[in-house]
Amino acid sequence: MARADLIEDSCKNTYNYTLCVSTLRSDPSTSNSTINVKGLAYVMLKVLNANNTKILAEVSHLLNTTKDPLAIQCLHICFTDYMVNKDFIQHAYDFLNSSEYALTRSETAFLADGAIDCESAFTEPPIAIKSPLTTANDVFKQLAYIASGIINILG
Repeated sequence: MARADLIEDSCKNTYNYTLCVSTLRSDPSTSNSTINVKGLAYVMLKVLNANNTKILAEVSHLLNTTKDPLAIQCLHICFTDYMVNKDFIQHAYDFLNSSEYALTRSETAFLADGAIDCESAFTEPPIAIKSPLTTANDVFKQLAYIASGIINILG
């Protein structure tokens, strides 16, 4: 199966076809003619790891510059969520390495939960403030769902 066909066919089984295709095509390792679905799953985990690191840096920056005590409380929740995500990503890599696909999928689902929890911290009563992380949380959640969809193809 050609690389483009593999990416497109795999992305048809995911939450967001367009984001899936663009994400996978942007990674140089997917241009390798020997790439397979498991390789695509590794790429998605690598992308999730990079996004997680970027969001943690943004949360740290916001914690250092924000004065609003409610926002700081929410940002601490987000910081914890994305720190925990680091472990989930490592576990997902480990499970993928050992071809334990159901466990790999579970770990990627937990990643999406972290993004949802972070966003919810800003909107749950009595707090109702605008999240500075809405876009980042949404993209991260979608990437986690995409990774789960690709891993689902494996078994």
